[in-house]
Amino acid sequence: MVKNQERRRIPFTARERQLMTERCDLSPELRSLLAGDARRSRTVVLNAAQLEQLRDAVADRLQRAGFDQDWNVNQEGVELESIIDKLQPPRS
Repeated sequence: MVKNQERRRIPFTARERQLMTERCDLSPELRSLLAGDARRSRTVVLNAAQLEQLRDAVADRLQRAGFDQDWNVNQEGVELESIIDKLQPPRS
């Protein structure tokens, strides 16, 4: 488990940052950290609490919009799952 004082560098594509800022319910702090040039990838440095908040927000969006009527993962769901994978604690 990541300690609160530890920080992780997470690389996000421009599309991932756009998806999170436009479709996920983020705090102003997280929205600000993810902001920037929408055409470029960017590495964001997050502490454990921020990682957890972001993971929760993306997972909430996945539950609301990531599946079709037959509970198959749709395109947005695939993208959200990829983001969640990046936010998981590193395996030791």
